Amino acid sequence: MVNAGSVEAPNGTAELGVGASLLLQDSSNSKQLFVQTGSKGTIANLGAVQAAQINLQAADGNIYALAGGGTRTRATGTGNRDGHVWLVADTGSVTQGGTISALNADGSGGTVDTQATNLSFGRGAQVLASQWSVTSPAFTIDSAAARAFHRSLGAGTSINVTTTGATGAAGDLDVASSLNWQGPASLSLAVNHDVSVAPGVRLRNAGSGDLTLRADASGIDNGGSVLNRGTLDWSASTGIVSALYDMTGRYSPGTILTNSAWSAAPFSGLLKQVTGYKLVNSLKDLQQISADLGSNYALGKDIDASATSGFPPSFAFTPIGNGATPFIGQFDGMGHTINSLKPSGTVLVTPSNMTGGPDQRSLRRDRRAAGVVRNVDLNGQLSNLQDYGSYGILAGFNYGLITYARTSGSVSTFAGYAYTSSAGGLVGYNYCTITRSGSSADVSAEGTLGGLVGINAGTIRQSYATGSVSAQAHTGGGGGLVGGNAGLISQSYATGQVSFQPDYCGGGGGSTCSDGSAALVQTNNGTIEQSFATGLVVQQINPVLGPPPLGVASTNNGTIASDVYWDIQTTDATRDVYRGTGTSAAKGLTTAEMGSPSNFAPTYDFSATGAWTMPDGATHPVLRWQLAQ
Repeated sequence: MVNAGSVEAPNGTAELGVGASLLLQDSSNSKQLFVQTGSKGTIANLGAVQAAQINLQAADGNIYALAGGGTRTRATGTGNRDGHVWLVADTGSVTQGGTISALNADGSGGTVDTQATNLSFGRGAQVLASQWSVTSPAFTIDSAAARAFHRSLGAGTSINVTTTGATGAAGDLDVASSLNWQGPASLSLAVNHDVSVAPGVRLRNAGSGDLTLRADASGIDNGGSVLNRGTLDWSASTGIVSALYDMTGRYSPGTILTNSAWSAAPFSGLLKQVTGYKLVNSLKDLQQISADLGSNYALGKDIDASATSGFPPSFAFTPIGNGATPFIGQFDGMGHTINSLKPSGTVLVTPSNMTGGPDQRSLRRDRRAAGVVRNVDLNGQLSNLQDYGSYGILAGFNYGLITYARTSGSVSTFAGYAYTSSAGGLVGYNYCTITRSGSSADVSAEGTLGGLVGINAGTIRQSYATGSVSAQAHTGGGGGLVGGNAGLISQSYATGQVSFQPDYCGGGGGSTCSDGSAALVQTNNGTIEQSFATGLVVQQINPVLGPPPLGVASTNNGTIASDVYWDIQTTDATRDVYRGTGTSAAKGLTTAEMGSPSNFAPTYDFSATGAWTMPDGATHPVLRWQLAQ
């Protein structure tokens, strides 16, 4: 099949396919033509193709996308079709020349997918799009590919190169030619096995572009390695470089030049501009972190941890680190999820078996060498915990930084045995920093408990809790977000039901039924600002002995700012606090008032770049970062 003229389909898809068997499917936003192998056909596009979407497909044949002489292969998109170009010759060849363009109807960048066993790039080859995905069983960035990538990256097109290891190939990727570009476009090399940079080769960005070198892209623990024998030059870039390799693989960083003026993006949790990570691809890998608590790790894919459930479980997961030897490295979930984890304690820090928590020597050391956990979703269950300590689905104690972490599931302590404990849906006891994190876990416990954190002695910012909190037996009550706050809570909220239902009062914890629960925190000895609560408060105690439902805190000996609110209807609370010597300027709003930004203090920034947003139909604000997750 040869097109030497022009093909136009301004509102639809131009599909050119050759093969013994062609399959069509109805689709408004993806390719509709599929070619089965066995054709050995050829498509030569020598002219112009312009359509909302373009698909050139020859399963095991050849595709020549040669838009020379100023002509182009151009997908411009429509209102219901993003601009998308496919060049697919799975076990065949694609020869690409000239300019291939993909734009959405609104003018933003579209997508170009190039997939073949053999790829070659002619003079002037480039892609103008938001994303260019290049897929092949194995690949070498030679001088021709480097020139095509240079032009595309410099024009603002981010490139993802993936090797699959199909057709018997090892799936390695070799960077054999230097590549230099300016601007914000990023380059990702995600390979089936090893990625290597040859001696004398320099990869360089001047701008804000990122570089990702990812071995074992399928997450099968094949020993994939990242081997840099050249130079990674990010000295003029504000972007980041990430190298990801298997637990049993190797990482050779080679020569790396960084920008002395680089600083991490707010809330990112990054510590350095260039980071090497060991990949965690299985439950076994996750457990292996215990053998090296100071290294950097990243989830290579979602992990099913259901083997940790059952009686007895087929995989007995031991919590990672403890009060004496805590986790002090970096753990980046890369947006992945750990599902159905049921450890014999907490996930990243084991609670101390000593009443009162970890000894002070451990605490001081932990503050000097703090760990980082970021970008992870964790579903877990902690049940029938009987030791005195601190419990959370993510961590018992946090002495470092937790950012963009979310938990779901449940936490429960055994009544009568944990009255000096602290429990939270995310963390039991926070000594340092939690930002842009949340929990939907239900917490039912003794001691001091909150939907997000049991006790906060550090900073909680732009975080939330939506799970229910049930304070039982020896307890002073619970808080929808935090049990006891001695630090700072800012730009955060709680929406879960909070109940106080002690089986009896007093006990080793010294608490009495006169304490009670509150929609936001149980006790405040620190500062709370720009935060709110909406969850129902149920005080199942004799009203003569204890307080009514409370909107903010049961006891306040700290400061509660005037931009703290509670919903007087959904919480069933007419008072902000019950007792204490602190100050509170919190305000109660009706549900209707909570649904309008105009009723919140000017400190609540609802602008396009502000911390808060009010979705259509919402009954209260949410944090803007939540909508991007």
